[in-house]
Amino acid sequence: MAESPGRAARRKAKLEPISLEELASDPAMTGFTSLFRIPATADPLPHIREAIRKSAIAQSPTVGDEIKPTEGFGQVPTEGYSAKPTVGLAGDSSVPFFATEDGKLHPASRARPIRYPKDALSAVEIRVRDLLWELGSDEPLGRARLVGIGYDRLAALSQLNEKSVRKLLARLIEKGFLSVMAPADPHRRQGTQYRVPDWEEVERELTRRGWQWVVRSGHGVLYAQPYRIRDN
Repeated sequence: MAESPGRAARRKAKLEPISLEELASDPAMTGFTSLFRIPATADPLPHIREAIRKSAIAQSPTVGDEIKPTEGFGQVPTEGYSAKPTVGLAGDSSVPFFATEDGKLHPASRARPIRYPKDALSAVEIRVRDLLWELGSDEPLGRARLVGIGYDRLAALSQLNEKSVRKLLARLIEKGFLSVMAPADPHRRQGTQYRVPDWEEVERELTRRGWQWVVRSGHGVLYAQPYRIRDN
């Protein structure tokens, strides 16, 4: 059915689409769109300038990063070397980090000087070492004690499991607080023969190795050395 002339006259004209460029240039929209514009300045904002300045400086190693231990770590020091820590070294701004024997960096605030040999051991390491000392017999020469014991017996006496005992003994040997004189003999049902030095001998050994700082972490007590950041 054809439309009547009256209805055709009343039909609204079709609107032409408006482009984004036309919409943005319309004076009525200028004030509205200005709310979403990011101002551009000739100079960066203060906090941006500071970030740029810091980025130009050689960055320090991130705490906890894996690194190679400081050269000479654990080596015998030169004659006349004193193992007594220099007072205030940990607070020296030129020594912001300490490198532990596992190759990690820690803030200087976490480093502690070894004033006594026990400072290098955790509480459970001290317990096992003292137990071995009590069970041992005096060495014929010197001020150490000898003891033969198996993992199972030592675990029962120290109230630890055998796995923990094995790790603790290995750590005491590594730290210089214990040494193996003879391996275990299963056929004779004899445990490993250990030599337990007294505290004075351990202190001399720590001095010889140049170990004078420790850091306590989730992995126990670790030997540490000052790590100075070298200028490029």
